[in-house]
Amino acid sequence: MNKSKECPPASPKRRALITTLLAAGVAPAWAARAEPIVLGQTVAIGAGSDGSAARIIDGAKACVGAVNARGGIGGRPIELVTLDGGDPASHAKNARILVKEKGAIALLNCSGDATSAAVAFMARELQVPLVGAMSSSREMMRSKSRYQFPVRAGNDKQAEALSRQLRAMGVSRAAILTDQAGASECAEAIKPLLDADRISSTLLRVDVTKPATFDTAVKALGAGGYHAVVVDLQPETIDKLSERGHTERPEWPRMIASFATTGMVAMNGAFPGRIIGFANVVPHPEAFAVPLAQELQRNAEKYSTGYAVNFEGMEAYLNTRVCVEGLRRITGKLDSAKLVEALERFDRVDLGGFIVSFAGGRETGSDWVEVGVRSRAGYYLK
Repeated sequence: MNKSKECPPASPKRRALITTLLAAGVAPAWAARAEPIVLGQTVAIGAGSDGSAARIIDGAKACVGAVNARGGIGGRPIELVTLDGGDPASHAKNARILVKEKGAIALLNCSGDATSAAVAFMARELQVPLVGAMSSSREMMRSKSRYQFPVRAGNDKQAEALSRQLRAMGVSRAAILTDQAGASECAEAIKPLLDADRISSTLLRVDVTKPATFDTAVKALGAGGYHAVVVDLQPETIDKLSERGHTERPEWPRMIASFATTGMVAMNGAFPGRIIGFANVVPHPEAFAVPLAQELQRNAEKYSTGYAVNFEGMEAYLNTRVCVEGLRRITGKLDSAKLVEALERFDRVDLGGFIVSFAGGRETGSDWVEVGVRSRAGYYLK
């Protein structure tokens, strides 16, 4: 008997899909019956990346795996396609490939201001929604594009939370340290609030291409008698500071604060003996009081890995969850245009203790900001 005629071999594309769905706990026979709904993301996986890509990927996988295990969307599985990118131009190219070649009806989880801006430009051109770019830049928050759906709170809300925390800790003199060549959005957001709270502040700058500026800035921190410093630094700048031993110098103030930027992740192993306060734009991933966090923990264990249970994984899970909720609200054909319309109608959608609204011309989907604290001993207190 010629078995190949009765059961033809799966195409490479179908084999890849079946493998993906098996990993998510879904039977391959079910996978073969329904056309997948493709979601795309472009992240920095390769050499030189800071490791956040694995956490982002695993957070998104935890959500997709849970949805597929429950039958997908209208009986159709979700296929999450991830491409590796480097500079913003390569991420923009990936966005086009994801939509034009892979069939993605939405883009998710790009990280960093420049990368997010590049992917947002492509989303507008391709007329697909970009859900939850991991950037708080003014350009992203205040865009009038109907294809852009930022979920996280902007720098203004983060600045309010950080300023309140500094005031509560008795800070009366603070520095703001940036590596931005031009205007620092973080500095512009927080300095007026510090002034209003009667916390005097001074702006200091470093240039990652000029190591001598590191020594100058650290000496200025020591000479200024600052109680705290708000850092607006890229990961590579923090890495260079650490490599040269600058983060261990005694001149640093006892309190270091950071917005929810890509540089915040690089601070984890730096600045020993200092308190670090950082803005969280998602619930703590190991919280027990927030149903969304409990959901992430369960689904990461079943459908992903422990790499998902962290702040980047939580944000990727949340962004994917927002996109899935939009898909569930579509009647009829599932496509990019219908998804945009569904997301535009979001009005106080409760995703397990995390409220998302895009209706009414809101700049961002959420105002959620908490301040996390790493103790001097390196323990995370909240």
